[in-house]
Amino acid sequence: MLSRLISIIIIIFSSIPPVVVAQESRSPLIIKHLQAIDPYVLKLLTLALEKTLTPDEPYELKGVINGFTEGRRVKMLEQGYYDILHFGFSKEREKRFTAIKEPIFRGLKGYRLFLIHKDNSKLFANINTFNQLKNQFTAGFGTHWSDNTILKKNGIKVQEAVASHHLMGMLNAKRFDYFPRSIDEIWQNLLETDYPEIIIENSLAFYYPHPIYFYVQKDNKSLANRIQRGLIAAKNDGTFKQLFLTYHSTYIKKANIQDRKLFNLKNSGLPPAMSSIDTSWWQ
Repeated sequence: MLSRLISIIIIIFSSIPPVVVAQESRSPLIIKHLQAIDPYVLKLLTLALEKTLTPDEPYELKGVINGFTEGRRVKMLEQGYYDILHFGFSKEREKRFTAIKEPIFRGLKGYRLFLIHKDNSKLFANINTFNQLKNQFTAGFGTHWSDNTILKKNGIKVQEAVASHHLMGMLNAKRFDYFPRSIDEIWQNLLETDYPEIIIENSLAFYYPHPIYFYVQKDNKSLANRIQRGLIAAKNDGTFKQLFLTYHSTYIKKANIQDRKLFNLKNSGLPPAMSSIDTSWWQ
């Protein structure tokens, strides 16, 4: 009797189809960034995310339409319209956001060449001291750019506008004398300008410590941590440096900094620990 009961139980259970447990795929983390992001910055962000990629942490980068000015984009990051942006350090921005403190341009943004009107070439060629420059000439610069304050605190007269294309028009109209642009920007600006009278001045340059960081919302610690780990991993294995030089070595050579009069400006807004930026990758 018992053996018959056992046989019946075995038959019943053997007729029940096996339960298949589906492997639940994890939804990717959507990371919203500026649609018109610098191609180098996008590649670096991707590199950092790939260095920390696991089956449990997939991601998807999504370009979001641009805020018109830097000031507007900063507000949009705070409101969650973006998840990540990159811009220059300031104490005010450090309070509002979480900064990922690996300088993504390795100090390059602090080296500034000058766009000028070609009619003023001889005037600039005769400048020998910083005092001549700051006392006799006016720079054009972005109203919301974090390094605007650096120029002013070093005694430079500044004519402001909200966007670089406005400044190019103002320079062409001689409403100011020179437009300081970073080594990686200035050649593209010249290529894209509609004003053939604007040229790159060939004898002078500024330098000021001006780290550019990735920033995320204040409470987004997990994304900040992931990108920080990825950047450190890329720095340690050499892929960060390789990517940086791929995008910037040509501009660095064209800038010819070693043969220019280089005026060093102070950035009093930087904490002492951040005032020395390692530029050894490219000097």
